Amino acid sequence: LLNLMELTYEIPPSTMTYNGLLSICARTKDYERAYELIDRMDAASIEPDHQTLQIVHEKKALRGYLRKVFSGTRLNYDP
Repeated sequence: LLNLMELTYEIPPSTMTYNGLLSICARTKDYERAYELIDRMDAASIEPDHQTLQIVHEKKALRGYLRKVFSGTRLNYDP
């Protein structure tokens, strides 16, 4: 979906796009795909927002990975 948006329609994904996909991954426990999405957010310099933090809050593995990737001042974790 992200590749289609970017390559075919030249629409860059936003934080909202990633949040929607992360939410689906969290609900279906597809953590590998969620990790890939978090990595893509980082590579595209798309910062997590309050909604991103809410999505990963209940999922310890995702929460830890998000903290690892967006460490330091880049991530203000306060759900």
